Amino acid sequence: MSRRVRIKVSLFAFQDIITSVTGVIVLVTLLSSLELVHRKAEPVPSSQAAADVSRLADQIPALELANQTLRQQLEDLRAVARAAARASPQTVADLQAQRDRLRSQAEALGEWRSHAAPEVQRRMQAAGKQYAELEAQLAALEAQLARTRQTAARAAAGQHRLYRFRPSGAQTWWIGDLAAQRWRFLEVDRQGAPTGRKQEFVQSSSRARLAACRQWLADRSRQAEAVFLLVRPSTIKEFDPLRGWLREQGFRLGFDLLAEDQTFDMTQP
Repeated sequence: MSRRVRIKVSLFAFQDIITSVTGVIVLVTLLSSLELVHRKAEPVPSSQAAADVSRLADQIPALELANQTLRQQLEDLRAVARAAARASPQTVADLQAQRDRLRSQAEALGEWRSHAAPEVQRRMQAAGKQYAELEAQLAALEAQLARTRQTAARAAAGQHRLYRFRPSGAQTWWIGDLAAQRWRFLEVDRQGAPTGRKQEFVQSSSRARLAACRQWLADRSRQAEAVFLLVRPSTIKEFDPLRGWLREQGFRLGFDLLAEDQTFDMTQP
């Protein structure tokens, strides 16, 4: 494989040439001046003429050396020119080969971009869709977290009791909150979610509320419906006869206790 020949031509060589030529001109000028001095009509002191001749004679070796240097530099420049002429075709060939390689790489890159662009676009669209879904999920989680914090704060204050009611069997359940002045019943389905059906008893006396509640429960199906009672300290007296009556009627029954200052919230599990 051929090696690239790189020829270095210094611009200082031309400066040296100019300097040498200038020196030769100075030498010629001095010699002419010396001849004119000898031809002058008026005599000059012999000591001054001798000094001038001696000074000019001393400069002759330096001028001859400068002339030799100039000739050598000219010869070097001719050699450089010949070497450059020989290396020029190879240099051109190397540059053409490099250009061809760059052109091939550019064409390959363009072809890759044309094939990769649809795939990149598809992946970007998929990533955008996934990002939107994640944003929606995050918003839902943040809303749920806010509700959970609010509910937990209320529960910590002792004002609410939350029920994650998990019914068993094939029956629906009526959850009864027996408060001092009002009895409230809410129905939940087999999965424990509120159905929206409810019944309240707000009679002025506990005896009247108990009678109205018994009459309403008497029309309920023992096979399809069950009863879960939330009892407070102020309603234990009414709870005992109601519990006994429900058992006599064949209802499936459950119960739990609430504090007097607690309220009942039904939340879907």
